[in-house]
Amino acid sequence: MTSLETLDLSHNKLSGTITPSLVQLSFLSKFSVADNQLEGAIPTGGQFMTFPNSSLQGNNLCGFHALSCPLDSNPEEWIVDQLENHQE
Repeated sequence: MTSLETLDLSHNKLSGTITPSLVQLSFLSKFSVADNQLEGAIPTGGQFMTFPNSSLQGNNLCGFHALSCPLDSNPEEWIVDQLENHQE
């Protein structure tokens, strides 16, 4: 799977966060998770810096390509806080 070039998961009602391990997909040239229910920090590094904003729109994401995370110095902390506050 490390040679995956295209990953389109848009319009799938996905929730949660974007896994940071996706930055390891060095051949990924097209990526979209648009119009889901994702939240948290957008991974940085790898190919993520090259994807257009439209590939991430329609979610509640923060960081590069979007609004700054509330805790700019530590987006991972913000994710943990969001997960803890959304547990039932």
